[in-house]
Amino acid sequence: MLYAKINNTTVIEFPYSINELCRDNPNTSYDDRYSVSEWFLKTEAAESSNDRVVEVESLQAPSNISEGQFVVRDPNPSLNANGEWVLGWSIATLATVAPTVDAVR
Repeated sequence: MLYAKINNTTVIEFPYSINELCRDNPNTSYDDRYSVSEWFLKTEAAESSNDRVVEVESLQAPSNISEGQFVVRDPNPSLNANGEWVLGWSIATLATVAPTVDAVR
């Protein structure tokens, strides 16, 4: 399961895992009774800020790409129309990602 730490609709940190939860709360021990988002609700940070940890659904990569194109995973999740946090993909061409040899000279 993927998680993101958010504030309202702004991504604060992604991915956010049990490792980040332990880093942010070093004096607390965690076990597998709860998910990362459930444990976060029990922290002081959750009580003292608008931050929260949400589950992120990883969308399937698009398969209908043209020659010279490739898919790139989006760096951060976004909130979709259904109020769900999703991690999507973008379609790019080689020219938009890497400079040409002439441009480097």
